Amino acid sequence: MLPALSQSINLPSEIKLVTWNVLNDSDLKKARGQAVLSVLSETQADIMVLQEVNLPFVQMLKNDHRFSEYRVHSLQQSNDIVGGLAILSRLPLKTTQKYERLPSMMNRGLLYLMLENKEQLLCIANVHLESMMDDTAIRIKQLKSIFYHLRYCDEILLAGDFNFGEKEAEEAIFSKNYQDVWFLLKPRQRGLTFNRELNELSDDNAFWFEKSRRLDRIYFSSDCLNANHIELMGNQPDKNGNMPSDHFAVLATFFHKCSL
Repeated sequence: MLPALSQSINLPSEIKLVTWNVLNDSDLKKARGQAVLSVLSETQADIMVLQEVNLPFVQMLKNDHRFSEYRVHSLQQSNDIVGGLAILSRLPLKTTQKYERLPSMMNRGLLYLMLENKEQLLCIANVHLESMMDDTAIRIKQLKSIFYHLRYCDEILLAGDFNFGEKEAEEAIFSKNYQDVWFLLKPRQRGLTFNRELNELSDDNAFWFEKSRRLDRIYFSSDCLNANHIELMGNQPDKNGNMPSDHFAVLATFFHKCSL
């Protein structure tokens, strides 16, 4: 049985969600981390789904007045953030946080929020799937586990770093109920989020044989949500020519017709 959620006010009719792998390294708590925060602030997203965060970065978030409206959801263990996953939300809904371990050799997991909207459960899920190029079988197991854990949700926003590209085997695991927002709205544009040609950090962190790919995605499963906009963020260098992360962020806007 799901835990009981107390009564809440309705979901807003428009929801903006951004997902971003922010690259967990020593620079994340320095100038590069500040650049990440600046991009996140520019998105004005209602929900921020982040991967590879560390504790110093989460503390930076909490101390930054630009994010005072948000509640930061993560699982802290010792001096680290479990799975590097965090979700920021400013939706005015009663929220329950959950974390589930996934089949993994890299200690990967699923962080998700359950929000009550009228009598519906909206689940916002954050994932960072196994990273190796030949980990297809593990990623398929992880996806099946994710779908199992989210089976009670009426509406689902699933976002993160999926670590597979276009027309790879993992895509076939998704049922027709899950819609890939980028493919839905911009099927003729590649939307590369790990772009070795345009991002020096991507090139530095790529496997030597790895091509530029659309690793970072937003999926939704809902009768009430309609996606009406998607774009890449964090894809411009700063004044010194430095990129904020080795991944580009993905920002999507949804219209929630059932909130009217």
